[in-house]
Formats: sequence, structure tokens, C-alpha cells
Amino acid sequence: MTFANISLKGHSDTRWTSRAAAVNALFEQLVNVHSVLHKMSTDKSVNSDTASGAKRLLKAVDFKFICLLCMWSRILTLIDRINKSLQAKHLSVLDASKMVKGLVETLTNLRDSESSDVLSKAKDVAQKLDLEPVFSTKRKRKVKRLFDELAEDENQTLSDEQMLDKDCKSVFDSIIGHISWRYASLHAVATDFSFLDVQFLLSQPVEILQKHAADLHLSMKQI
Repeated sequence: MTFANISLKGHSDTRWTSRAAAVNALFEQLVNVHSVLHKMSTDKSVNSDTASGAKRLLKAVDFKFICLLCMWSRILTLIDRINKSLQAKHLSVLDASKMVKGLVETLTNLRDSESSDVLSKAKDVAQKLDLEPVFSTKRKRKVKRLFDELAEDENQTLSDEQMLDKDCKSVFDSIIGHISWRYASLHAVATDFSFLDVQFLLSQPVEILQKHAADLHLSMKQI
């Protein structure tokens, strides 16, 4: 049995770059991966454990999986791009702060439109895989209300597309909140030390520089 030429990536829990590489490799080669899994699950020369494992993986590759893979590929690519830029030599704290701020703004702008883009791209991928672009139907869960009444879970009143939009927004809110917290700390440092920029030092009179130095000294004493 011959397999497609596939090169997937492992990932590290501590390195964002490896996460982006792993997710992007799977997303870009999902059609080939799906084809290989199908061959492994049906080929008689493959042992039963391998075949059953391939079948389980095939069942996991449904439309929701494709949507989430598409979303994370987009998010991790953006983060990885900034992460690599932040590693550049001679990068000032001020420029680093601007890059992180730009990332927050980009993610914020994407938050409200990403689910529709994800659906569109996921449908294209699903078509290549001969999969129905529909979400798996789950049994509605009942939750208790007052006086022992049963009612449908609030999430069950949403359509599949609305649930995807809700999930996407939740992911974006979490990431934006975390990066914004990092930006606030970086921005504070950049503000305190911004006057040490070479161009600023050469363009300002001594009195202005002395004032900035005194303000920095005062802020450091308060830490």
C-alpha cells in the first residue's frame, strides 16, 4: 500500500511556534491525511489495531473538527508571526509594545467575523473530503429549573452556526484577554523607558531629559 507524501509536526506545550506548525501542517494536509486514514482502515494488509485506530480518527474528522482546525490555524498563525518578530535583535521595548497592541487589535477585529469565514473555508475542505458540511446532531440535554421543572439547556436553543459563533467568540475573548494583560505590562515598561530612544535623546533639550530621568527614578522607588 502506498501513502501520500505527508509531513506532520509534533508540538511543544511551551513553544507557540511549534503549536502553529503542528496545527497548520494538519490543516494544510488534511485531505491527504484523511485519504491515508481511509486506506489504513480498509486495507487488509494492515493489522487490526492500526485499522481500528484509523477508523476512530476518521470518525473524529467531522465538520466541527474542520471548523475548529481552521479557526486555530488562523489564530496561531497570527500569534506566531508576532512572536517571531518579537525575537528580532535590537527590537526596542516600545516597538515590541506596538506589535503586541497591533495583534490585540487584529484579533479583536476578527472576533466578530471569524465564524463566517471559518464556515466558508470549512465547507470547501469538507467538500474535498466528501463530507457533509453539517454538524453532528447531539441529543438535547435537560436541566432542572425551579419546582423540579425540566427545560432545555440554553445552548440547545441556538442553531449549529450560532453555537460555532459562540464558541469562536469565547476562544477569541480568552486569547485577547490574556494578550491584553501582557500588553498592559509591556506598555507600562515602554512608557517608562521610552525617553531612552536614541532619536528622542538626540532631539530633546537636557532639561526635558532630566525631567524624564527624574520621573523614572521616582517610579522605580515606588516598586
